[in-house]
Amino acid sequence: MGGDFSGLEIMQTNKMKNRFWTKTEIHISIIIILWLIFVVLHLSEGTLQGKIINTHFGWLIINRAFVGEKHYRWYEYFGYFQRLIKSYWLWLPVACLGIMRIFREWLANKEQHTSLFIAWIITILGLLSITKTKVSWYIMPIYPALAIVSGYRIGLWLNEITAIRLIKWFSIFLFVSGLCLLPFIVHRNENRDIKALTYYLKKELAENEGIVNYKLSDWTTRIAVRFYTDRAFENPIEEKKENFVIRMNSTKKKVALCKKEDYQMLVDCFSKPYPIIYETENLILFTNY
Repeated sequence: MGGDFSGLEIMQTNKMKNRFWTKTEIHISIIIILWLIFVVLHLSEGTLQGKIINTHFGWLIINRAFVGEKHYRWYEYFGYFQRLIKSYWLWLPVACLGIMRIFREWLANKEQHTSLFIAWIITILGLLSITKTKVSWYIMPIYPALAIVSGYRIGLWLNEITAIRLIKWFSIFLFVSGLCLLPFIVHRNENRDIKALTYYLKKELAENEGIVNYKLSDWTTRIAVRFYTDRAFENPIEEKKENFVIRMNSTKKKVALCKKEDYQMLVDCFSKPYPIIYETENLILFTNY
């Protein structure tokens, strides 16, 4: 998104208005467009059982963002603003003052590059605020823009010597803080559920056999399963419950993995009791034989 905004902002400046694109720029643009078309077609046909485009855009973005039984009240669309206030209450006032400053400068002289930061922040926040799924890392692309406008506002308050001194000591503080936090980050027990299941998955399944999953995360669980067990999910993460039940009720041996809260709901749909192989804090591994 940042690259798109930068390109649009450059095109509206006087430098781009007063001349046509050179042949080199046109050739490079054509090559990039053709490459993007090739990548999209290749991924849609050859990866993730031929459904990567539908999986990513159709399920992850469209379905999680706009489809579902839950109806949001009007104030819930301001969820990202609430998260910013809660997590960055000390930084946010400075960022808001910076946005107000560059907005005034943009109104006074629209040829300045301040419109880039306005579009950068407002577009991302506005687009993601209308979605139903709201998590903090979805709006990470706005952090560089907020940091720049905050630094710009602070720079207007300080003289050059004080600003350089502040940057030096703040950099030292960040470096020392990082060293102190590093041991805690390294020793975090990430993916503990998958680690606990590794022995049982390798025992029950050959390396070329897949695991039946019921709507587990494609970004964390799938990658952790592949990394720790050398096994993969055989069915797409967006598979409907009816298709999952049909897959498990087949005569062929299947090993399935699902969340605890989903297991009881699935049991009621099975044709016979399916034994649990192993149970972790959040996941259940079971089989149909």
